[in-house]
Amino acid sequence: MNSMMSSFDMSENELYGQISPGLGELTNIKYLDLSGNKNLTGSCSQLLSGSCKKIEFLKLGSNNFLGTIPSSIGNFCNLKHLDLSFNTLTGSSPEFLQEIKNCISKSFSPEMKYLDLSNNQLVGRLPEWLSQLEKLIHLYLSYNKLQGPIPTSFGTFRRLEHMGIAENELNGTLPVSFGQLSQFIDLEVSGNRFSGILYEEHFSKLNKLKKDSLGKNNLYGTIPKSFGQLERLQSPHLSRYIKRGAFIGEDCKDSLIVKVKGQDLEHVKPLSLIVSIDLSSNNFSGEFSTEITKLSGLMILNLSRNQLNGSIPESMSVLYELSSLDLSSNNLEGIIPLSTSSFTFLSYLNLSNNFSSKIPLPGQMTTFDESTFARNPHLYGPLLGAYCPSDDLDQGQRQSNVEDENDDGFIDQWFYLSIGIGHFRTIFCFTYKKILV
Repeated sequence: MNSMMSSFDMSENELYGQISPGLGELTNIKYLDLSGNKNLTGSCSQLLSGSCKKIEFLKLGSNNFLGTIPSSIGNFCNLKHLDLSFNTLTGSSPEFLQEIKNCISKSFSPEMKYLDLSNNQLVGRLPEWLSQLEKLIHLYLSYNKLQGPIPTSFGTFRRLEHMGIAENELNGTLPVSFGQLSQFIDLEVSGNRFSGILYEEHFSKLNKLKKDSLGKNNLYGTIPKSFGQLERLQSPHLSRYIKRGAFIGEDCKDSLIVKVKGQDLEHVKPLSLIVSIDLSSNNFSGEFSTEITKLSGLMILNLSRNQLNGSIPESMSVLYELSSLDLSSNNLEGIIPLSTSSFTFLSYLNLSNNFSSKIPLPGQMTTFDESTFARNPHLYGPLLGAYCPSDDLDQGQRQSNVEDENDDGFIDQWFYLSIGIGHFRTIFCFTYKKILV
């Protein structure tokens, strides 16, 4: 290969086999992208021997690279973007960045802005010194086998906007210092072993937050009222762009994994549009927070599998951007507000294991099947084929359900017993004669 080459991009092809060690000898290379080939394999240690000291962008994600991440990457003082995600890399968490050789700056990887090591087999703890990456904006370490607590120093990142450490084996409490990360846009820590209470201070200055994924942990207590102060979730986004007839550029797209019906579904939207809160599968208690209903720009809300009680407030109607709402498996009660039928964009809804009331009609509610309302034994309405005698039926409907009164003082009356077992519902109708006195 030409040793003067400064850029080499063979991404998103169908390349396979062993990678040539010669790539590591391109001393003038600044941009190297082999990502998305799926079947490229080889040792990262051989490829990154240390000769590529001018490199700024290194993208090797979505392949089948093996072995440990070489410490020679610490020599790449100009490295701004490192993506090694979706490989089979092993070893400890990114200790390699501590290697400081021939760098003018005394800080670790002084130019690093983007670090993605997700979806590998890395082990060990999150190192304290990561917060010293002064220019870091993106940090993705999800889907590894990392253990231990989040260092308190993580609350001192100066420019960090995106942090993904989901689906590891991390434990301890979430540092209250997270509330000082005023540049945060998305925080994904779901699928770990975190415990403790969420305090108001956790979200006190997170005015830019758009994605908050804390599901599948052991967090408890009430949902902080400071959620209602998240400014980026308070103003509608989607309808504004629809009215303008255009979305922002392709390069700004981001994705969000949402668990629906036991499956992880990927929502892909322009980054400025994804606004979501996932607190599912924890132990949050208390009444449904009315503060959440202030977030009129919210698109995805998942509070399922907690211990929330009380009723859904009528003010839910302001969340007209919602496309996914999951409140299943809580202790909610009362009626389902009529205003929920006005959710125009709602494509997924799960209210199972909660209510005893009539399903509001008409509107968006008519687009969902019976499974949406399963395991609510006292819920009724046309969608379930179950009715209640107290419904305000018109005179014609009443005449179809009640026989004409007889001369001898008898009148037919119908009683409906609705029994919900799993996803099945059986209606028993009983008729009896009552003597009018």
